[in-house]
Amino acid sequence: LTRTKQHFIENIYYKCNTLAYQFKKEELSTNLWSSTMMTLMTDEMTLDELANMPLQELDDWLQKLGKGHFKDSEKLAQTIQAAIRGSYRLSKLQQDSVNVILGLLAREIRNLEKMIKEID
Repeated sequence: LTRTKQHFIENIYYKCNTLAYQFKKEELSTNLWSSTMMTLMTDEMTLDELANMPLQELDDWLQKLGKGHFKDSEKLAQTIQAAIRGSYRLSKLQQDSVNVILGLLAREIRNLEKMIKEID
């Protein structure tokens, strides 16, 4: 599970290279492999769509995905948009490859967590 999460973070770096830095800088308690972040990074929305989405709309979407658990979802939304704007862009082919890998890793993380829960 740890190795898979590490691979997930490595591939998030390819997709949005300043995300981990921005999370650390803003001291957000959200981790990069939370269900919400995995959905955000593997969903159909592109980074450009997320960056250009009105802040309130992204805030609402994050609250919906996080089931209302975020203490400061507006700060999270601002941080995500700042990270996207500060990241370099991959070519379409590279972006598609990274998206496939992130989707597979997200599924693997969810399955491993489910199996661990069943064993415990």
